[in-house]
Amino acid sequence: MRVSTGDDATLAGDEARASDRAPHQGWLLPGAPLGRYTVLSRLGAGGMGVVYAAYDAELDRKVALKLLRPSPGVLDESRDREHRLLKQEAQALAKLAHPNVITIHDVGEHEGHVFLAMEFVDGQTLGRWLAQPRPHDWREILAIFGHAGEGLRAAHEAGLIHRDFKPDNVMVGKDGRVRVMDFGLALSAAVLDETADTTGTVGTPAYMAPEQIMGGALDARSDQFSFCVALWEALHGTRPFSGDDLFELADNVEHARIQAPSRPGGAPGWVRRVLVTGLEADPARRHPSMDALLQALRRDPSRARRRLAGALTVLALAGGSWGVMAWSEARAIAACEIESHAIEAEWTSERRTAVERAILAHDVTFAQETWDRLAPALDAYAEE
Repeated sequence: MRVSTGDDATLAGDEARASDRAPHQGWLLPGAPLGRYTVLSRLGAGGMGVVYAAYDAELDRKVALKLLRPSPGVLDESRDREHRLLKQEAQALAKLAHPNVITIHDVGEHEGHVFLAMEFVDGQTLGRWLAQPRPHDWREILAIFGHAGEGLRAAHEAGLIHRDFKPDNVMVGKDGRVRVMDFGLALSAAVLDETADTTGTVGTPAYMAPEQIMGGALDARSDQFSFCVALWEALHGTRPFSGDDLFELADNVEHARIQAPSRPGGAPGWVRRVLVTGLEADPARRHPSMDALLQALRRDPSRARRRLAGALTVLALAGGSWGVMAWSEARAIAACEIESHAIEAEWTSERRTAVERAILAHDVTFAQETWDRLAPALDAYAEE
C-alpha cells in the first residue's frame, strides 16, 4: 500500500461546491448554531475535524470553525486525547502573532465537542495553488514557500514544533498573504523533551522526517525536513523519497535514495543542494535552523552574475577614470559573491563528512586529534 498523503481541512475555498457534497453523520447544516456562531457552510474535513465557514454576530465577521469530528464508538480516553489536541492547537496559535501564521479567535465546546474559531482566509491551500493548470516559475514557488517558512520560523522561535507541515496545511489568500495553519499536532519543544509518549508517529508519513517515522525525539529540524520535502515536490513534480510503507520510506531517506524529478530542470542546482542538506537523515547534518535554511534559499548566485553584467554596462556608459573605478569595485564585489557560492557548493556537509571519514580511517592514534584540529580551521576558512 502506497504511503498516504492525507487530506486535511482547508479554511477557505469554493463554498458552493463544498455545500453540495452529501451530508455525513455529525456534520452541521447551514444555519445551525455553534456557540455564538452560525454555520454558513462546510469547507472541508480532515482526519481530526470538520471545518465550517460561520458568521460571528457579536463582531460582525466571517470566521472558520474547526469542530472535532464526532467519532462514534471511540473510547472516552481517546476522545479526551483528541479534545486535548485541539485545545493544544488553540494554545499553540495563541502564542503566535505573525502574518504568516493563521490567527486564532476563540476556543470552546459544542455538545461535548471542542471547536476552534480562526480567521477566515479567502483563498486556497498551497496544494491547490500548486495544482493550478498555469505552471509556476521556480522563483514564484520559492517566494511562496519562503513566506510559509517564515511562519514555521516564528513557531520555532515561540518554542513550537508543527509536526505536520505540508502544502495542504498552508493557505494562500487572494490577498497574496501566505499563512501556515493546522497546528493540531504542534507541541512545545519542552513537552517533546520531557514526555516520551508525545514523540509517536503522528503526522502525514510522506512528509515526515525519519526520526518522526520511527517515533524518535523531534525538534525544529524535523519541521525543516518536512518543509524541504514539500518544496522539492513543488519544484520537481515528485517527492524526493518513495516507499510502499513506512519502513521502506525511512530506509530510502536513511540511504539518501532520491527519486529522479518528474519535471527535469524544475529548479537550479544551487536550490537542489540547499534542499538536499535539509533532507539529511541525520538531523545534525541539516541546516541549523529554519532561519539558516531560508537564508540559504535567498542566496541566488545569478544575482551576483547580474551585478557583474551591470558593472560592464557602467563601464561602457561612464568611461574615463571614474568608470574604471566603478567597474573595478563592482567586479570585485561580484567576484567575491560568486566565489562564496562556489565554496558553499564544494564545502558541503557531505564533503566535510567524507574528509573526516578519510582521516579517521587511518589506523594511527593521532587521527582523531588531527581531525579535531583540522575541522575548525577548514570551517573557518570556508566561512571567511
